[in-house]
Amino acid sequence: VVPPPASRDLAVRFDWLCFAATVGAVLTVAVVAATGLLGLAVFGGASIGIAAAIGILTRCLLPRRAWTLPSSPPEGRWPLFVSRVVLAAALAIFAWKVHRVPLWSWDHYSVWGMKARHLAEGGFLNLSFLRVAPFRYTNPEYPIGLPVLWRILTLGRTPAWPDFKVCHVLFGVATVGLFRLALRAGGVSSSFANAAAAFVAASPLYWDTESLGLAEMPLAAAILAAAVLLLRRREDPGERPPAWLLGFLLGSLPWIKQEGLSLAVLLLAASWVLGRSPGAGRRPPGARAVLALSFLVTAGPAIALDRALPPGQPFLQGEWMLRFSARLPHVLRVLGKMGEELVASDWIGFWPVFLLAAAYGIWRRDRRVAALSAVVAAQTALYLFIYLGTYLDPAAHIRSSFFRIMSALLPLAAVAAVLSAAPDARDARGRT
Repeated sequence: VVPPPASRDLAVRFDWLCFAATVGAVLTVAVVAATGLLGLAVFGGASIGIAAAIGILTRCLLPRRAWTLPSSPPEGRWPLFVSRVVLAAALAIFAWKVHRVPLWSWDHYSVWGMKARHLAEGGFLNLSFLRVAPFRYTNPEYPIGLPVLWRILTLGRTPAWPDFKVCHVLFGVATVGLFRLALRAGGVSSSFANAAAAFVAASPLYWDTESLGLAEMPLAAAILAAAVLLLRRREDPGERPPAWLLGFLLGSLPWIKQEGLSLAVLLLAASWVLGRSPGAGRRPPGARAVLALSFLVTAGPAIALDRALPPGQPFLQGEWMLRFSARLPHVLRVLGKMGEELVASDWIGFWPVFLLAAAYGIWRRDRRVAALSAVVAAQTALYLFIYLGTYLDPAAHIRSSFFRIMSALLPLAAVAAVLSAAPDARDARGRT
């Protein structure tokens, strides 16, 4: 999908492979799903053809110049070796844990896994089963991107529990590779990037077994892929990835999870902020229009499908404004419940550190940290809005969902936290 990196370092090439594979996967899912809605055969051999066509087309359209990474600070051989061993051990334990634990989440069997088992029929995409009365209680309006991906990876056959687990491990490895790549794009040393990636691999995103078979890990990987492009778009014009690639990638987020739409809009805003940072260079004419158009082309069918599918039981159904108004005076109590989840021992103290790091990065006028931290903060505020208007009891709703959905934001928040300690050569104070 993308040109190979100029570096011959195996770690860099591995991270680049994670980036190319993630971008290729989400683009393929969006094209397969949109094509399937037109009534064409898309699974089995057809999905292989679609994936190959996307790879060839993007490779022809992208600049052929190999991408490079900013030079990282000098480091010793032993810190680099130890950091790689620690990261490899964390990923090995993660894979072992996935192998050992069962698929047990209610959301997997009633939403994601259920759709994966029923949405394909003879190579065609068939969503008519979602209109059957019993499926009204299984969130039929949830995106179909991840179930479609499972059917692509199994060449159209019905996926079984090993398929779900292998896909989860692959996305876990890709998330770590993308995380390191984002930090390297920000000028962080390899050993520190490895150590931070090992922390991410020990976070609830990897260790909360409820996430196995759900969409949090794929969403985290896609967000990090967008972050890599956002950070690279501040480089010299010859190194800058094209706007349409970022637009297509962001437009794929609503195919993965419903909050992918709000995250895509927030990341679009972050792209605008980073594009205006000092030293970012002059943008090609019409770059913003291309970015917006490519986003709409990819996200449009996902948004239309969300409106066409049965409504299910959205959290803001009924008189949500009355509930919101009644609970607004108690917003501090709701925030307290959310805060209790974020200071749980499973997070290893990450979120308080993130708040301090974001404040420090903003104080030193680092637009990278400010933009990425704002995405995390705004998405968290959206969750607060939902908890204030939900038809469920807010406290029970927070206990059942907030811990898990915040795990998908942790890698992006960790990128911002680490970058707050890494000098930005283009910040407003002229640091190098």
